[in-house]
Amino acid sequence: MIKEKSILYLYIMLWFFYELQGLFWSVGNLLSQFIVLSLTFLSFVYVGKVHMIKHLPIFIIALDVLLFMFTIYGIIYAMGDVQIAKDCAIDKPINYLKNIYNSLLSIYFFYYFSRKKMMTEEDLVKFVFFFFFMSVLSFVNCELLSSVMIDEKGGYVNNKSYAFLSLFPLIVFLYKRPVIQYVLLTGSLFFVLLGMKRGAVLIAFVCLPVFFIDRMRNSSSGMKLAMSFLSLSVILGLCFFVSYLVNTNEFFLIRVKQTLEGESSGRDIIYSSLWSYFIDNTTDFQFLFGSGANATLSRTENFAHNDWLEICINQGVLGVSLYLFYWVAFISELKSLKGTGHVYIAYLLLVVIFFMKTIFSMSYSDMNIYATCVLGYCLNYKRQNNEEKENITCD
Repeated sequence: MIKEKSILYLYIMLWFFYELQGLFWSVGNLLSQFIVLSLTFLSFVYVGKVHMIKHLPIFIIALDVLLFMFTIYGIIYAMGDVQIAKDCAIDKPINYLKNIYNSLLSIYFFYYFSRKKMMTEEDLVKFVFFFFFMSVLSFVNCELLSSVMIDEKGGYVNNKSYAFLSLFPLIVFLYKRPVIQYVLLTGSLFFVLLGMKRGAVLIAFVCLPVFFIDRMRNSSSGMKLAMSFLSLSVILGLCFFVSYLVNTNEFFLIRVKQTLEGESSGRDIIYSSLWSYFIDNTTDFQFLFGSGANATLSRTENFAHNDWLEICINQGVLGVSLYLFYWVAFISELKSLKGTGHVYIAYLLLVVIFFMKTIFSMSYSDMNIYATCVLGYCLNYKRQNNEEKENITCD
């Protein structure tokens, strides 16, 4: 077990170096390719190991079906050897499956290690600090590589701000260390604001009340005052930081005004164009089975920035139905976690964050290991808890 657990740490370190390519070495070189191949190989090994386990959660079954669909469409896309111009770059067909595999396969990996009791809550607590450090480096690296959207006003948004959202469910596990928990939460919120991704900011402010209410409800009467003070400190800190950005950062003020005026960075045009195409210009076959992987790029030279519409164009009614099944399974696992306290809240935050991302960002192709390690742990938690209770009863 000790030997196999070392694979858990190796896997995380491989992700660390992959995320920070460009900071340590050039993007896409042989070393980077070796790392991503190693990660994919390890992930598939544990996909196989997971399916040797009996009584898997319904979510794993739904994930199997979704991944099978994406794989079939991805293989067909890759065999076509098509390259589509996207945002003045070239989007290679192989990237379609690579992005999805990088996003979803690690769920199996962490579920297996949790199921075999090689990834415990104590491990998650340790991961919080390392992942926060990793997120900061990744955020800085993104700017150093200039892999940001440059605005005509001279400002930019940093997509890595979404990584800090994924830390929220993990930070929940620091409930025994409330001061450290609130410090990391505040730090994550600051980076979300610095990234200036309006979707990330919106999701963060939806998650905050969930986090605060849970802390208040599950604190002893003597701790409620301390929790109130910490929560108020976070809110005041955010208010001062927003005020500072408004007064010192012209682009931040522009983004606020654009939001208040309903400006959506061209998403309304993309949505309208793709929806019109799906309703009026698809054949019966395309309506049912879609126009193929990354078909949105051939229509608008950009992704749909909405999972449901993206899948609607790419995989048709079939894809939307399977994605709906995936989300029904995802949400239904909440029921089994009722009464598990912080684990339930961590899972609830996962649901809120990634469901909201389906609406105006990319969810199924943009889950990182900060989120998937919590997801894998939570999916196994109730079963493991029941087993422990049964063992105590038998004793």
